[in-house]
Amino acid sequence: MVLAKMTVTHLARRPTACATAVVAALLALSGCAGGRDYAVPKEICGVRMSEDVVEPLLPDGDEVEQERERRPFRDRHFVNCDVDVDGKGALYVKVSESHHLPKLRRGKDNPEHNDDVEEIEDLPFSGWATVSDDTVSAAAECGGEAEALVFHFPFQTDNPEDLKERRAAGARFIKEFVPGERKKEGCTAR
Repeated sequence: MVLAKMTVTHLARRPTACATAVVAALLALSGCAGGRDYAVPKEICGVRMSEDVVEPLLPDGDEVEQERERRPFRDRHFVNCDVDVDGKGALYVKVSESHHLPKLRRGKDNPEHNDDVEEIEDLPFSGWATVSDDTVSAAAECGGEAEALVFHFPFQTDNPEDLKERRAAGARFIKEFVPGERKKEGCTAR
């Protein structure tokens, strides 16, 4: 602490040195304050996405990595889509093929009944979608190898911090991701 006091006193006598030290300190602090040092991906696991839809859901960090894995399960397939920032889970979407479009279960008909679940309206696909404080779920008609695709998108981070904004960001994400994934999986239903 004494060294810092001596340095400031010494620099105060030389205005140019003082200004340089202040700028250097501000630059150092801005580097420590975090931020996003990676470009927001234009695709999420092979699905083209708008930057303004993806950006709010990603945390600050240096590096983003993605992995898409399509695996067989009995007579169907499922897809795991992982997006990591600095090696930590940032986005995760699981897509499962189904032999039928599951019904949207509400209230007491839902074994995982939760009062904070809201139905997402104005979907660009045939099916349904819901959002809660921690998850977005959806089911969409497919008509290809599967009759339907079921989507599970749990929030991996607290981005955005405000729950209302997070729900809105999750709804925007699923509205854009589902049509792209349906196309990628060869769905023929409208």
